[in-house]
Amino acid sequence: MSYQFDLKDARLLHLQVSDRILEMIASGGWRKGDQLPSYRDLSQRFEVSYVTIKKAMDHLLSRNLITGLPGKGMFVHSPQRSKKRQLKQIGLVIYCSHQLFFQSDYLMQIFQGIMLEADRIQSNVNIFSIKREGPISPDEFSSNHMDGIIMLSVNNEEYLSKFSMHELPVVITDFSHKKIALDYLTCDNANAAEIAVNELVKHNHKNIAYCGGLTTDTVADQVEGVDVCVESSDIIERRDGYINAMTHAGLENNIFLLPALEFNESSYSKVIEKWMNSQARPTAIITYDTNTAQLLIRAMKKAKIQVPVDVSIVAIAGASNIREDDISINYIQIPFVEMGKESVRALVQRCKKLRPSKAAIKRLPGKWISGNSVKSLI
Repeated sequence: MSYQFDLKDARLLHLQVSDRILEMIASGGWRKGDQLPSYRDLSQRFEVSYVTIKKAMDHLLSRNLITGLPGKGMFVHSPQRSKKRQLKQIGLVIYCSHQLFFQSDYLMQIFQGIMLEADRIQSNVNIFSIKREGPISPDEFSSNHMDGIIMLSVNNEEYLSKFSMHELPVVITDFSHKKIALDYLTCDNANAAEIAVNELVKHNHKNIAYCGGLTTDTVADQVEGVDVCVESSDIIERRDGYINAMTHAGLENNIFLLPALEFNESSYSKVIEKWMNSQARPTAIITYDTNTAQLLIRAMKKAKIQVPVDVSIVAIAGASNIREDDISINYIQIPFVEMGKESVRALVQRCKKLRPSKAAIKRLPGKWISGNSVKSLI
């Protein structure tokens, strides 16, 4: 959020800044003992100099509204109100249409978790679709009396950055960004990749390839109608997780990255062609998720390649078991219902505290689900 200060105001700039800091404390409902952002963070938020921030904080110190602890920072001493922000109205931001949202298995599992936890704390959930309503600003949400926001699979950096500079509590679910100071709930991709590699190693596989996927910018895709491919946090973390897991297993010389699967059939042909023409053909392929695995198995069947007879397939992440004809895919199941519940819990906690000065990412581990898409090698 860009703060505008009135240069014609008779008060000095640092006094205007100190008033804004008090507004942040009041609107956030922070209590005695809560830590304030660093001087550098406040300087960036308000777009004023470090010296101005120091003068503003010194002014608040002189009024006994904040207190400083050497080596630790500044803390609220005399809060502007005693009650925390009440989370009665939750805004749930989805990137897609309502129809696509209610047809998605994993989104519905997250939604189920959100509704269960919201019902437990007697909060209402209001759905906002970027596809239908465009990217709603933080101020608009506040005007609509939303007490907190959960964004589901929204990955546009510019849009998220607007919320990192606003007092409105926000939790980003199923996405993370290390450089944007918000709360995030996502799956533990590194752990999931480790499980996938280790399970294949148990079945004596050593030549294990990885086939990634692509995602689009969920704001540009829905609002502008163009597919802007981006490497989301999941894509990067799952690929890097595979590489690290192979290294930990002593198989760093066998790391084999297949082309990422795009949104067309020709990309599957490229993956199969590279796999077939490789000098040391991998005996197993780890895919980005269960949907990718299903489509790859389908393409291999057309190419007369049998799974798992000719190659084993494992998916790093999925919401529930997916079958392709008689093949049940081995995969790591992500607890999406719990992710939804944790999103609401994180929002409740954020209503009690100042916005984080850096990204706060919580990762939920998955568990191995056995199918029949893996063949044991002798």
